[in-house]
Amino acid sequence: MAEWNYDRLNDEDDEENEDDEGPSLVQWGTKDGMIFLIDCSKPMFSKDQDEESPFDLCIKCAKNTIQNKIISSDKDLMAIVFFCTEKSQNATDFKHIYVFHDLSLPGAEMVLQLEKLLESGDYDGFEQKIGYTDEFCLSDAFWTCSNLFSKCTQKLGFKRILLFTNNDSPHLNNKQLVRNVATRVEDLQQNGIDLELLHINKPEKPFDLELFYKDLLYADDDEKTLPEDASEKFEELLNRVRVKNHKKRAMTRIPLSLGSGLNLSVGVYNLVHTCSKPYAVKLSKKTNEEVKSVTKTFLKETGEIMMPQDLKKCQMYATKKICFEPEEVTQMKSFDKPGFELVGFKPKANIKPYFHVRPAQFIYPDERLTEAALLSLQPCSSNV
Repeated sequence: MAEWNYDRLNDEDDEENEDDEGPSLVQWGTKDGMIFLIDCSKPMFSKDQDEESPFDLCIKCAKNTIQNKIISSDKDLMAIVFFCTEKSQNATDFKHIYVFHDLSLPGAEMVLQLEKLLESGDYDGFEQKIGYTDEFCLSDAFWTCSNLFSKCTQKLGFKRILLFTNNDSPHLNNKQLVRNVATRVEDLQQNGIDLELLHINKPEKPFDLELFYKDLLYADDDEKTLPEDASEKFEELLNRVRVKNHKKRAMTRIPLSLGSGLNLSVGVYNLVHTCSKPYAVKLSKKTNEEVKSVTKTFLKETGEIMMPQDLKKCQMYATKKICFEPEEVTQMKSFDKPGFELVGFKPKANIKPYFHVRPAQFIYPDERLTEAALLSLQPCSSNV
């Protein structure tokens, strides 16, 4: 019988150095990874009566969301990818796909780049540097976004792609490309990447989900999953982006054991959180850039630089100093597999006010990690 992988991450350094060896039933990443996948075909640049194009709306939404992230969630990662572009810039050398900004922390540089695009009203700069075309492969665009997530060294609790387009029938006359897109969307779902469609109306006709996207992204038996009407104005599109962005995040996802051999996955949620003061950031006087601190440990007797493997931790017991190897300290921190185990039930009257030491946490069933682990246990077949 296969065993679950219960690797717990203690800090951000461990998150960056952790290798991806398959799905784990315990997920501690709370950072959000978001990619703006924006259509750059010619219809996206056609302006309406207000002299505003769908491409303008998309860039404004991306810029506004990034500015909000800088204030509210500066640890989240964001990226901007254009498809239907004449020039290409991506790690896999796909044609007509341009990674405008790689997956990184939101900052002023990303905002300034988007503002520069908005300032060129006739898009001369965009057309000369990137250009637009009607030739593209949507499956390659999804693959590029998936690669950005897979190459990310930080642990992400949420991965999502926001697709902005006013083309309701891509690859309409090419069944092979349609099958490739469906396969790529299925791969995104298996890798825990949410794909959200933010569609925009064309001036001559409304966006029709029935032509392509309904069967691809939404379940037939659940009409509640269908999105709202296509957006025409910036306020409507921005509101939809905020709804997609402000999903309740689980602090962690861990197993809940109800007995021998009976486990399920739950998400842990915290409705109230203490707002802590941010740490001070040291800047250089001359360049105003952030200063990176480097700490080195020296041997007192000889002045020799000590390496991490040369250091040990100790604890005083009475008058004796007990030393521990780094491996022993790690083993002491991970004394058992993380998770909840149902021991029994107590009456509500046994709860005392002094038991409250910090804001309460709530658990809710979340079987996505269990499903991913079960998929990894299925035998692989060479037949498609």
